[in-house]
Amino acid sequence: MAKIGLWKILPLKNEVILTLIKYKGEMLDNELLRNLQKTYSDVTRAVLNKVLFSLEVEGIIDVQRIRKKVNKIKLLKNAPISKELIESLNGSITGNR
Repeated sequence: MAKIGLWKILPLKNEVILTLIKYKGEMLDNELLRNLQKTYSDVTRAVLNKVLFSLEVEGIIDVQRIRKKVNKIKLLKNAPISKELIESLNGSITGNR
């Protein structure tokens, strides 16, 4: 997914979860896409939709349609997130990336 150069530290799935945590568990898909494109410049809406679908099937997020092309993404409170992922995300939040 990354262009020629360095690999990204976190997979896109984990980065979506981290971004949702930073924004108190919910945000619009347009905001999420803009945020992700700061780190992953090659992320498209199609790629983001695949990741969101995967996370929704896993029971980690809920996606609600607000308008025709606007969705609200919510991190579920009882999401089955592994302890290892939470620890790595906590390290990312504190700057130990």
